[in-house]
Amino acid sequence: MFWMFATLIILGLGLYAAWMWMQVYKREMARDDFLGNRYEAVLKGLDVIGRSMVEEQVNVTEAALRLSTLLDNLARQPEPSVDLEPIYRLAREAQPLAIGAQRDALDPAERERQDEFREKLEREHGEAAITAARQLLAVLPYWRKAEPTLTSEEISS
Repeated sequence: MFWMFATLIILGLGLYAAWMWMQVYKREMARDDFLGNRYEAVLKGLDVIGRSMVEEQVNVTEAALRLSTLLDNLARQPEPSVDLEPIYRLAREAQPLAIGAQRDALDPAERERQDEFREKLEREHGEAAITAARQLLAVLPYWRKAEPTLTSEEISS
């Protein structure tokens, strides 16, 4: 009788362990799907903004700011790597510029001063940033085949 009871307990624990393993497996699969979808969304954003930048449909400075933000969501740059420093440099130097509602609230003289500063930045760094965007667009098809690599902040959001 004791052996039968012990066998039932072991069998029950085994079934419980199998159920727990399935729960972990399901969560890992859901996480992988989530990461893949988020990674693809980042790559799609890079593609859209990069093309808009290269085709001069958007302001080069604004595009650099947006591209740098999206690129920061990648934990590491997938292979093949590409030099994106010109995009980051333009975005870094454009940080003091007001955008959106802040820009709307500026008085006309300050807005003009910021426009002149932005134009100066674009003269200095615009072509290099556009070249980097072209290189980015060239490697995006390879990045789509790579393993998703998002930062922990991107994963938790």
